[in-house]
Amino acid sequence: MKKIVLVTLALVLSASALTIFSAGSLSIPLREVASVYQSKYHDKVYIEFSGSVQAVRKIVELGRCPDLLFVADYSLIPTMMPSQWVVGFASNVMTLTYVNPSLTNQLRKDWIGTLMTHTFAFSNPNMDPAGYRTLGVLALAALKDPRALKILERINGVKVEMKNGNVTVYVYPNIRSGNGVIIRDKSVDLIPMVKSGLVDIAFEYRSVAIQHKLLYYVPPSYCNLGDPKEANFYGRVKIVLMAGTPKEKVIKLKPIVYGVTIPTCAPHPAQALKFFQLVLSGTGREIFMKNGQNFLNEMVFVPPK
Repeated sequence: MKKIVLVTLALVLSASALTIFSAGSLSIPLREVASVYQSKYHDKVYIEFSGSVQAVRKIVELGRCPDLLFVADYSLIPTMMPSQWVVGFASNVMTLTYVNPSLTNQLRKDWIGTLMTHTFAFSNPNMDPAGYRTLGVLALAALKDPRALKILERINGVKVEMKNGNVTVYVYPNIRSGNGVIIRDKSVDLIPMVKSGLVDIAFEYRSVAIQHKLLYYVPPSYCNLGDPKEANFYGRVKIVLMAGTPKEKVIKLKPIVYGVTIPTCAPHPAQALKFFQLVLSGTGREIFMKNGQNFLNEMVFVPPK
């Protein structure tokens, strides 16, 4: 009898917990915000981290519904969930992370040449925006340095077309590791590989590098996806994901903007709004900023279609 009561109580607590689906790169700041939220409101918070594309697919394809959805690319929401609003609230920059200090001068002198002669890792573009943004960094670099094209050609399951000063990168469902390139589901999966020396370099967001105390190199602004002034140049690259639904296949590169929404099916919308407000409060901003995650000067609101 006692066991049945405990199981029932656990189910009740689980049912009433605030559930969040989130990009893996937000794991550290969101856990800190969740800790503050739980202390303030005495509500349980359950966060499920994955690649952002995968997080959205859980909702639109598997019928699962969280109270909040945080993604590393806010444009995924209007593309894959057109009836849903989204707020773009934070920015980031793509970096090359590493632990071997000898790589510092090499990357500063010739980051493309260094990549050509070292092993590197990035996340799966079909699951994680950091993955297709990595391909975007290299494609943008190829517009100014053809050697970057050779790096893209090393990746199994990727095809590149250059035409009229634009680049289209096709990503096939069978993209896989090989030729000195390692691919994992989400960007935070790469951290232990870098720290252990399994790979020399991994493509990560600057915030992730800072949070995990990794050395990092920031590519030039014309290709690091962190400069709004370069938006027109970024738009010269398109990533075509051959996996998934037609709605999510073509991604035109743009400056990195993280997004958050409360799905219309959220079981606890009132609690979700309180969590969202905490993220945007002075306390939330402080947590994000100390973890290398900058907020936008002006948030972007995209209404439902």
